[in-house]
Amino acid sequence: MIRLGLGLNKVCKGSVSQQDTAPVITSQPPNLRVFQRATDTGGFNNKGEGAAAFGINLSATKDLWVRARSAIDGVTIVQPPWKAITGAPEGDSVRNITGIAARYGFFYLDFATTQDGSWALGTNKIGMGRVIAVSGQSLAVRMFGKMDGQTTTIEGAGGAVDANTSVYATYTDGQRTVSSAAWAVPANGSNYDSSFAAEFLRLQAAASGVSCGLVGHTRGGMSITAFIPSGSENAALRAVLDAVGGFEEFLWMQGHSDSGAGMNGATYKGHLDTLFTDVTSRNAIIGSGYDRVLASIPNINSSSWGTNTQVNTIRKAAKEWAATNSCDYIQPEDLDLIDGVHQSQYGSVNLAYHYYRATRLHLGMTEGDVGASMISATRAAGSADVIITMNYPSGVSALTAAGSPQLRFDVFNSGDLTTPLAFAASSPLAIDNGLQQITLKLASAPLNTQALDVWAFLARDNANDGRVDIIYDNNTDGDGVPVGRHIEANFAPIVVAAPGGGGTQVGPNLTVTSGTFAAGASGFGQEMKGGLAESASNTDVATSNNVWTIEGWVSKAAANSIRVAFGQGQKHWIGCNASGNAMFGFYNSSGSDVIVNTATSIVGGSRKHVALVSNGTNTKFYVDGVLVSTQAAALNNSSSAGTTFCIRNGGFNPVNSGFAWDGAVDEVAVWSIEKYTANFTPPSVPYVGNEAGMRALYHLDGDGNAAVY
Repeated sequence: MIRLGLGLNKVCKGSVSQQDTAPVITSQPPNLRVFQRATDTGGFNNKGEGAAAFGINLSATKDLWVRARSAIDGVTIVQPPWKAITGAPEGDSVRNITGIAARYGFFYLDFATTQDGSWALGTNKIGMGRVIAVSGQSLAVRMFGKMDGQTTTIEGAGGAVDANTSVYATYTDGQRTVSSAAWAVPANGSNYDSSFAAEFLRLQAAASGVSCGLVGHTRGGMSITAFIPSGSENAALRAVLDAVGGFEEFLWMQGHSDSGAGMNGATYKGHLDTLFTDVTSRNAIIGSGYDRVLASIPNINSSSWGTNTQVNTIRKAAKEWAATNSCDYIQPEDLDLIDGVHQSQYGSVNLAYHYYRATRLHLGMTEGDVGASMISATRAAGSADVIITMNYPSGVSALTAAGSPQLRFDVFNSGDLTTPLAFAASSPLAIDNGLQQITLKLASAPLNTQALDVWAFLARDNANDGRVDIIYDNNTDGDGVPVGRHIEANFAPIVVAAPGGGGTQVGPNLTVTSGTFAAGASGFGQEMKGGLAESASNTDVATSNNVWTIEGWVSKAAANSIRVAFGQGQKHWIGCNASGNAMFGFYNSSGSDVIVNTATSIVGGSRKHVALVSNGTNTKFYVDGVLVSTQAAALNNSSSAGTTFCIRNGGFNPVNSGFAWDGAVDEVAVWSIEKYTANFTPPSVPYVGNEAGMRALYHLDGDGNAAVY
């Protein structure tokens, strides 16, 4: 580093002429502002460089030289003089100073008209480095300011302030409002006294080696629609983003209001598209080349923001959107909550760990914020043990249980989300790190015919403090974060197949009236050619969950009128219209049948595989494994709705022969899972019945009985 003698304002190399009179600094960026670098490599420190605007008055057209001087001692030159502008015009104007090296630490910019001339000394500290933007609702508010009557300091919560970082944000949550942003180092008692802001910036600066700024606009109690163009908070968000000019990371934390309102996943994804299109348009420095991290509804111990299904709908939609758009998604489940919803100062530190870890990969480091995840689960006949096979990420050799982590799991009879099965009073959970397995022990063994669904962190949690009763891994990265990553939440159930054996029946038998059967396709036995097969009730085949699949094989010689091949009215059914094109129906959350006509013919005599699939927010229809229709609608699959399940007659009315299918039906299967998520090859042999997620299977080999294996 170059050092100047105290009190000097020039580097002396001979005399200074009249032409070397120092320029006059007429305006400077705000004190403690952090500028977003335009590149993250190259420049004087090889950490990138950027630009900043200064008002400079010149007495004549001259070159403009710039140097950076440390704000720590006010003397050390941390970037030697460089010619920023050749032939800068006379007068007082705002000059864009380029070539400013990104670095760790605030500095002053000084100006001269020659490299060895008299220097005008800057008086406002600025930084050049990494800017991270934040937006969202009440949890995001608490990423900037302390709320809820808390007295815990930043340091008391386990955070620490880095004096070479800064915050610029507006926020409001009823309790507290900051309507005018001003650059400031996080500090207790200031507008930016959240332990998140301090600890997140400290970790960012340490990992990136440059000064970091946290900026944004947040407001509590807001739907995502408030932040998109024409929304009530969009102007305030734009104002902050426009003021800072650019950012290399954007953090989103929102979803409670939309889960509470029952927004479906497709709608939430569409709003994310709109939000990030707008956010990108405000990033003047980097454009679309910034990284994004999404979070939605961390651990929650409140019933005020929708049902478990509604909460998971928003979580799942955000995660799917992130995957589609090459973003990171985090699902923090270990925050300390102050009121069942909002993170405390302690919770803010843990939230900082999650967001920081998600950015590690963006900074060239190993691992992100993804913990061990459930792959599959099995159960032996007569056993109460559910054995879950886990995926251990890189850097993980062991999982460790804290407290009673079985409280963060739920096991249901497959397709149910209302009555979880009880765990054993003694040793309900065990971890085998050698086999990478977790065993959950139920209070009693379910029937061998009963498939199960396993969930981790199904929306509602058992306590405010998410740091207890949880499973962490042992990878702490050596970067000062004291805990590993907790295991991952799942937004679709891990299905445990019924162990069966010894004649296990898959589903209820159907009553056949006037049935006729004949040889079907090679390897598939017989198929049903005439008559009706009907279930005993509206609940014995269909699941009460909104995630399901129905599929089967159909053939029909010619078009004539609307016909229904199989399914259940006020649930889900498949048929064809008077033109011979496939049609299907399902029941939406408003209590109405949604009937969809496709442009794909399924008549002409050839055998067609048809499948109708719901993930709770989207219903997709496939013909011969090819997606032909997607419908976005919240569903109503409650057990109280629905007619009986029928084959070769049903859908609109199970006993109305006017809709009877006048062709063949074969191999009808009902699942309690989203069986297909993309185009697929239809099965070439019959299902056995022990496939994970199978709820009912009808081979239709001479009768309407459920399959036995």
